[in-house]
Amino acid sequence: MKNECDIVQDLLFSYKDGCLKQGSKEFVEKHLTKCEECAKIYKEMNNEEDSGNTEKTEIDYLKKIKKKMKRKTKIIIFVLILLIFLIIFNITVFISYNDYAGRVEIFLEDNISEEDVKNIENIIKEVDQNAEIEYKSKEKALNDLKERFKENENLLAGYGASNNIMPASYIVKTDKKYVTEIESRFINNNCVKKITVNTETNPYVYFFWYKIYLPITGK
Repeated sequence: MKNECDIVQDLLFSYKDGCLKQGSKEFVEKHLTKCEECAKIYKEMNNEEDSGNTEKTEIDYLKKIKKKMKRKTKIIIFVLILLIFLIIFNITVFISYNDYAGRVEIFLEDNISEEDVKNIENIIKEVDQNAEIEYKSKEKALNDLKERFKENENLLAGYGASNNIMPASYIVKTDKKYVTEIESRFINNNCVKKITVNTETNPYVYFFWYKIYLPITGK
């Protein structure tokens, strides 16, 4: 009987895989019906395989979940980076635009008195007491122009203190909401030759044109 058990146990794996010929298959099946020990071994073999398959299925499922989580994490990180970039970009655009839109230059008539110059500054302060006001003299205006056209030195070579064609001016940096009021205060002022304000109303057009396109092209 023991020898028969040894033979059957050697054949169990092939029997389980369906590789036995019909005679050997019937021999194993007959033995399993009358031998509890061999039947128990065969049952344990099936249980081990089922357990292994279940574990493998669980591992494969966990791998898929992990892969999906990695993909979702990458997407979330990309979206967050994009949002941060857009936020920073928009902040930069609007800060730049506020500086641009809040700039006013007031060109003064020649030979006005110091009192007239001071009155102009006082009017600006009445509109916006926090405005940044810079006075540019005729000499500085001419020097700035010469610096701008320094590659063409002959263009302004004959101009100096005695025949300076450049006007003095006030450069005002204010909140853009005050620009219109400041402009209106000096339209009919006899001490003011000209007022320039920046007119581009689209922050993005300004940014791409003045901050990106012109610096890149050198225009």
